[in-house]
Amino acid sequence: GQNMTQEELAEKLYVSRTTISKWKSGRGYLEIEKIF
Repeated sequence: GQNMTQEELAEKLYVSRTTISKWKSGRGYLEIEKIF
């Protein structure tokens, strides 16, 4: 929602950033599936 704390936001950004880098190395598909 709109009232996400900065901490939650940072956590989401961190998670997506690490997921994207795993993805680029070709191993992130399972994690992506778990997220969605």
